[in-house]
Amino acid sequence: MSKSVTAWAPTHATLYFAVPDNSRAEDRLHMGSLGGGLNFEEGVTTSVTTHTEDMVHYNGEMIDGKISLTVLDLFRKKTGVNETVEICHESIILTGCGLSTSGAGSIGLSIALNHLFETGMSHIECLQIAHEAEIICKTGLGSVMGQSVEGIEIRRVIGAPGIGRVVSIPCKSDIFLIILGPLSTSQVLSSEEKMEIVTKAGVEIHETIGEKTSLEEIMNLGFKFAKECGLMTSRVRDLIEDLHRIGETRATMAMIGETLVVVPHNKDKLRNYCRSAGMYFVETQISSETPHLLS
Repeated sequence: MSKSVTAWAPTHATLYFAVPDNSRAEDRLHMGSLGGGLNFEEGVTTSVTTHTEDMVHYNGEMIDGKISLTVLDLFRKKTGVNETVEICHESIILTGCGLSTSGAGSIGLSIALNHLFETGMSHIECLQIAHEAEIICKTGLGSVMGQSVEGIEIRRVIGAPGIGRVVSIPCKSDIFLIILGPLSTSQVLSSEEKMEIVTKAGVEIHETIGEKTSLEEIMNLGFKFAKECGLMTSRVRDLIEDLHRIGETRATMAMIGETLVVVPHNKDKLRNYCRSAGMYFVETQISSETPHLLS
């Protein structure tokens, strides 16, 4: 009879980042990024069920599941477990839009595999597998570290959970995520020229931010970074200008995607604006929960 386990992890938006020493790291657990961002209540739920063959679904549709299969491969190498599984990720958040669905899915999968097969890994070891998979697939550098905590996160020391250091600042706020479309994280992370510009802008931001930042400050610094790092698209820039005109001044870009993170002044007005413009948006809150097992 098949067995099943389900876990949850928050989605997340990096608002600024820098990779000053990443190329010098000798192993993937010491790679990562400096930066800061927000974790969201609208997360990714991941179920793992013993099955006759490995397969991966996202919201019911079969996908190639490169990142999930990389997590599975790392898990097998670490534990010696070789049973085949069906992996089902569920979320209303679209993939590839800068909201760390890959990180959330990787974290939830690693936690679920650990409990399904009772392998006795620590929570940190589960997070490290997810971090390593993101590095291998070039879908993120510090997202997993950021998603390991609640609220606002500031990555102070580069590395995976248990090696790097992240500051967690609890915060309560409504959030609108306005999703225009995807951008290729792997293309940006693989471009030395782009990463030089990103890191220069990110280090300057990082040096100004303290251990106890506010939501207002990190949103402002995120907007400053988005303008200076070379990743803001014309669609995002135009939309931010439109939002300013209707009084929604607390908006910035999620890294890396054509997605706006907005702390609303007037939820009704912003909701009506998004609907009238035909834009896909998600209303959520900053998360007060960390990744955990559901069943």
